[in-house]
Amino acid sequence: MRYKSTRGIGELILICFVGALLLLSLYAYFAYQSRTGLLILVLALLEAGMLYFYLFRTEYELTEDALIIRERRPFKGRSIPYADMKNYRIGGRAGGRMGRLYDIYLIYTEGGKDRFLILSPENRDDFVKNLRHLSGRSLEEDEVI
Repeated sequence: MRYKSTRGIGELILICFVGALLLLSLYAYFAYQSRTGLLILVLALLEAGMLYFYLFRTEYELTEDALIIRERRPFKGRSIPYADMKNYRIGGRAGGRMGRLYDIYLIYTEGGKDRFLILSPENRDDFVKNLRHLSGRSLEEDEVI
């Protein structure tokens, strides 16, 4: 089963702001013949990069033996076996970080150390239900991580 990550309003606001800045720079360049070609090029590249990260979202795949996280293409994904997962917490503040209400904070073991991961699938409740079912063990929702 595959789940796409949610999109935050902050990402959209940032992309709109940089896009407006790019349009203003283009207007200044053509209307006033200012020599800001390099600045416009940098802004255009920044906007293209931000659109790339906005359009290609992270995907979570629940397989028979692991949770596979595919970061934005073409970046390498990661696989977390269900046996290495310890517990999770949904929403709020976890691990000293402010979080969104729909995030899942997952603790797992990798290389003998506990790791902390923030997941934000679109259909959180279905994702958690299937994660519990496929892991074959009862992942407990932790009160404090």
